[in-house]
Amino acid sequence: MKRYPLIELMAAHGRKIALGVALLIAFGAIVRAGLDRNVVALAWTVFGAAVCYVGVRLLAELIEVIADTLMPR
Repeated sequence: MKRYPLIELMAAHGRKIALGVALLIAFGAIVRAGLDRNVVALAWTVFGAAVCYVGVRLLAELIEVIADTLMPR
């Protein structure tokens, strides 16, 4: 039987990975804004982090659905 370890990983931990990626981007934006003192860039990057979270979370949920319906247990 063929195994798909990345799909299994994303199905098990995809929501946590999405949150981690978004927090990493937001933390980077805060550090960058602290160095540059650019509030507009901070706002756009935090918005981008939120959009990234939604996108990665959507991908994780799609992988969960695919793993639940198509992969054998």
